[in-house]
Amino acid sequence: PIITLLLSLFSFSSVSAKAAETTDPIYERIQESGELIVGLSADYAPFEFHATVDGVDTVVGFDVAIAEKIAADLGVKLKIEELGFDALLGALKTGKIDMVISGMNATPEREKEVNFTDGYMTVTQKVIVRKADADRFASLAELNGANIGVQKQSDQEALAQAELPDSNLTSLQKVPDLITNLTNEKIDGVIIEGPVADAYVQVNKSLAIADQVKFQEGSKEMAAAIAKNAPYLLTKVNESIADIKANNLLDG
Repeated sequence: PIITLLLSLFSFSSVSAKAAETTDPIYERIQESGELIVGLSADYAPFEFHATVDGVDTVVGFDVAIAEKIAADLGVKLKIEELGFDALLGALKTGKIDMVISGMNATPEREKEVNFTDGYMTVTQKVIVRKADADRFASLAELNGANIGVQKQSDQEALAQAELPDSNLTSLQKVPDLITNLTNEKIDGVIIEGPVADAYVQVNKSLAIADQVKFQEGSKEMAAAIAKNAPYLLTKVNESIADIKANNLLDG
């Protein structure tokens, strides 16, 4: 009887452990609803932005393509939830959204609140200035003390606070508002990810990149954020990201 009891307990423990490894509350909710809700701030071309597709206003970009791949791999539909960048992690923690894919990277502060996937893209921070000021800042030291714009609660805000301590920071929720402030000469520059900066300069000929400004900690790896109680979802998303990287699915 004792041996039988021990075997029964062992079998139950094994099944329970196996079940814990193949599901979690968030993953189950996604499967039951048939929908993956991804939060992002759609003002960040080329990662996420609005475009007219077949006559319909649609959120598109690199991060949306990643979200579509993850949803397809999970066998569910994708739903995009647009929020301010500074509201994304709060929405994730309260269960309003299932994950964040919005040009975000893992920082020690954020990792206390949520888990992060493997990185899917490495980017370098750049500074957008007015074209007339393209050669005004010849170094990071010369930029220090200028009026600088950053997105609220972003990595660029933290970077500016660390490496431009004498600058006057303007922190706004939306990147287009920062660009407007720049063109209206209310600020001298905007710190932003390289691909985003390049996109703005390409479409606005009055802007330029301050090429000589190089940040000491200016590179970061973008990753998706997932709730702490979703370890299996994290594993599944990492599998999708590995496939994206192995097959260069973001190229072109």
